[in-house]
Amino acid sequence: MKKVLSLATLSLVVLVAIHVFAISQWSGNNHYYQIVQVDVITWEDAKIAAENSVYNGWQGHLVTVNSQAENDFIADTSFLGDSYGMYGDIVWLGGYQTPPSPETDPAADWQWVTGEGWNYTNWHPNGYPSNYGGAGNYLNMLVNWWDLGPWTDVPNNAINVGQKVSYIIEYEPGSSVPEPLSLVLVALSLIGFVRRTR
Repeated sequence: MKKVLSLATLSLVVLVAIHVFAISQWSGNNHYYQIVQVDVITWEDAKIAAENSVYNGWQGHLVTVNSQAENDFIADTSFLGDSYGMYGDIVWLGGYQTPPSPETDPAADWQWVTGEGWNYTNWHPNGYPSNYGGAGNYLNMLVNWWDLGPWTDVPNNAINVGQKVSYIIEYEPGSSVPEPLSLVLVALSLIGFVRRTR
């Protein structure tokens, strides 16, 4: 009985802590995008959660951005109009930098989680990438009323008190996952997220 009650309580906590928004399709590439807002999540945990997400049998991944048009679509979709925090919101994208480049060149060796080419950037004009905090290896999009869409490089756990933390999942038609496996992946993702938040 104790285990059932704990599981029910845990499920309630997870449901309150995560807000999943509707999936939107962008006509520019026919991919689907979904925003997930969480009280606290690191880039690495967001990557795992995105990769464990499935829509229409397609496996998700943290979003990759390959053009200004795609960046504009994502920024517009991500801006919920109610974020006026001093530091803006954290919106994790699927870009990361491999060491040792941050120490030598903050703009070098950026990659997408999918392995596709790093051919487009939208760095914030105020000195980014900057290797923020000596560990700015993860890509964040600013989505607030004064900065809609530029990128910054931040640490894995770059979260300030009161910020909304989100990540964007991209689903590409053709990236199939067998349906029975999708339920297992979702369950494992939730279990892993709950364990990491303890």
